[in-house]
Amino acid sequence: MGEFARELGTAAQRSMWLLWIAAHDPERMSEKELDGYDIATLEIQPRFVSSQVILAAHDPSTNGRLRSLLNRYYQMDPEIAKCRIEFRKSSAAGVVQP
Repeated sequence: MGEFARELGTAAQRSMWLLWIAAHDPERMSEKELDGYDIATLEIQPRFVSSQVILAAHDPSTNGRLRSLLNRYYQMDPEIAKCRIEFRKSSAAGVVQP
């Protein structure tokens, strides 16, 4: 449970931080920030998923209670990926965000 909580916390914090930058400090948004998110996500995802599988096997009740939080994370990550694509297209086209 502890490992799963650590991995979920790490994944959620990285996502929320990137979204905070986009919402509150958009001038800071850059390829570097997006690359950092991708690198962190690629690093954490295998550990995160394996921790979730172990939790589900050992404590299905807790895993069930965490399902809505997990689903929100799993929905948020692809949306961030789509935003990254749009950011790249906008940057390549010379579009300046307000």
